[in-house]
Amino acid sequence: MVQETSLLAYAEVIENLGERQRLILLAIDKISPCNNTQIAEYLKIPINSVTPRVWELRKKKMVKLNKIDECPRTHRQSMFWERIKK
Repeated sequence: MVQETSLLAYAEVIENLGERQRLILLAIDKISPCNNTQIAEYLKIPINSVTPRVWELRKKKMVKLNKIDECPRTHRQSMFWERIKK
């Protein structure tokens, strides 16, 4: 069972995120493991809006690398992300 203090801390972290960071984090929760291309397509926003936000979420230790694999859309090697569970 999750402690109430953990839930409060989580809510505070989410509250301190920018709107795009929050959207991208929710998309990663929904479709992970996923790469930046998949996130951009899911949210219908340019990939140039996704890549810096994913980097910021990685820096905040909220997202981590799940695998490096072929992107189903571009067929290039790509990093796939997942949410860090706390």
